[in-house]
Amino acid sequence: MGANGVDDVESPSLLGTLDADVFLEITRYVSINSSEDLRNLSLTCKSLRDLTKPSVFKSIHLPVFLKRRQLFYVHAEWKRICDLVGPYVRSLSFKKKRVSEPGLHSGHLQSAYLNKLHKFYRRNLKELQANGITEIISALPALRLLVWDLGQDIPQGILDELQQHQAKPLLHLVDDNCIQLDRLCVSKCLSALGFSMSASGRDERKLGEPLLVAQKVIMSNPNLRSLSLRIHYPWGGCVRSPLSRVARKFSTDIEPRFPPLEELTLSDYRIDEEDWPYWRDNFQWQCLVNLTLKHSSDYILERMAGKAESLRRLEMVCFPDQTNYCDKSVDIDKFLRSFNSLESVHLEGYTATPEALAHHSKLSKLHVHVAESRSPEKIRPVFSTADLKLLGQKCPKIKDLSIDVHRERAWPYKIFDTVALSFPRLERVSMHFELGIENIDSPIQPIVNHDSAKHIFRHICTERESKSLPQLLSCTFITGEKLRRFPQWTPMYGEWERALQAEIQIRSKRDSCATPKTPELPAKEPYLRISQPLFSAEGHRVYWYSPECTVFAGGRFVAAGPEDDDLEIYRMDLNWDRFRLDGVNVGWWDAEGKYEERVRAGVYGAKI
Repeated sequence: MGANGVDDVESPSLLGTLDADVFLEITRYVSINSSEDLRNLSLTCKSLRDLTKPSVFKSIHLPVFLKRRQLFYVHAEWKRICDLVGPYVRSLSFKKKRVSEPGLHSGHLQSAYLNKLHKFYRRNLKELQANGITEIISALPALRLLVWDLGQDIPQGILDELQQHQAKPLLHLVDDNCIQLDRLCVSKCLSALGFSMSASGRDERKLGEPLLVAQKVIMSNPNLRSLSLRIHYPWGGCVRSPLSRVARKFSTDIEPRFPPLEELTLSDYRIDEEDWPYWRDNFQWQCLVNLTLKHSSDYILERMAGKAESLRRLEMVCFPDQTNYCDKSVDIDKFLRSFNSLESVHLEGYTATPEALAHHSKLSKLHVHVAESRSPEKIRPVFSTADLKLLGQKCPKIKDLSIDVHRERAWPYKIFDTVALSFPRLERVSMHFELGIENIDSPIQPIVNHDSAKHIFRHICTERESKSLPQLLSCTFITGEKLRRFPQWTPMYGEWERALQAEIQIRSKRDSCATPKTPELPAKEPYLRISQPLFSAEGHRVYWYSPECTVFAGGRFVAAGPEDDDLEIYRMDLNWDRFRLDGVNVGWWDAEGKYEERVRAGVYGAKI
């Protein structure tokens, strides 16, 4: 017992005798509800690090950096990592950094930058091979999944090692126009394939028919469970290259032996009337669990009514310039009414009626958002109080809700009250507010800022408390559009909208909660539960810590006044691509090195 009558949690005599599985089960019933909490807990003392190690290092993500040669790729460091956490690693991923530099607006700058990245990854891949990456894979006895996303062909030695590995790990391959994909025909380890191809005629890497090669690989791999097809069409600019003559759709001449896919993502891959019979009669629709349609791939939706009756997750995304408020809502409603198994719906640029959504009583996550229009004649559709009440009655399991909210000269408190009281299990809510881009000289009032966000959050919490409903974990207030694009140059209203873009998240401090929340036990996932990282650079965006600010979870902590001791305020929009250190803008490549130091600290433990 400690001085205050409680057990000393750092006592090796107590923690050393505790089983790791028992310890992790205990953490589910206290205020530790994220992998970041466990990781931070692991840094406090050696005993806790040993207990949390099986969970924290279940998945390791090793990003490839641009500015410096990282010690992660030195053989001695690899061996050190394997010795420390090797038995616990289930998922190992190699991923290249996606280009999202805000300063790279012009086409020639992007092209030059991408060429540098391509040469860098090719050189870095040789380093990986030279430093014995196959030995690393063999040193992870419990490895179940390898993610290869470097934009380069996976070396044959790695494929051979996966085939010989005692745990028979699966392979998740992301392939960009590569020409050696046919080596994976009849591969027993290939479980997930992400294939992307440029439709531009200027792609120097495109040889032969890459999509048809990918089709042969897909049809010859019965163990494939996840498939992503992405076609990049040229968009914008005053000079456009002709489309390449290579195939951009599956050939009906290849024998259709679709594997029992559980996840399907189509991005600008268009299945029209001519191609539909090939998919309709041969795709194993009864196995499909997750469906994602992005950017002009929604042609398939109206034909799928009555087909994918086991679907649990639906995601549809399009750019704001592709959005037509009523164009696809009839097809979406028809599809949603044809079954009732959805648990998550994410519509970005599309709408659906509450009556169609109400068919899915198991719904726990609902995200519906369309961008505001430049045209004053086009009024953005939003849910009314009656719509929200219907969703609350028919979908009582909703925990995560994201909607658009209309305001004009006053806050819509009826909407806030309905959100607060209609969803008894609600944990997180996000609300998007228009700025008024049709008239930038007269923006919509009232303005979304820290003070108004805190006021609305307190109002919602008070309403829920009055009905003895559990308090929210977070409430996010959003303005502006991240996906808005322009063909050549950004107009004045685009610059104005970008300057006013905000994403403010308010959270209650955990120690201010009356009782700790008891989370549900994790539901059984149908496919690749091990692919969900417990510790990931991309998942948490942990970059650095300094006395001035802590940057994590995609946001910057905003210091509040003494009257806000019960709240935590985060700006989620400040740190996507650029950072400020000592008043100077810093690129993501400089910030990433700080993250790597924190990963190493997690591997070696805190210095006590």
